[in-house]
Amino acid sequence: MTLNREHDKIKTDIYLTLINVAVRFYYGEEVGT
Repeated sequence: MTLNREHDKIKTDIYLTLINVAVRFYYGEEVGT
């Protein structure tokens, strides 16, 4: 149970990181900075 929970947390962190990078890249391109 604990191991599975940790795995989910890691997956969530990676997912959020990818979204953050994608959003920053998209808005960075849009704004032109």
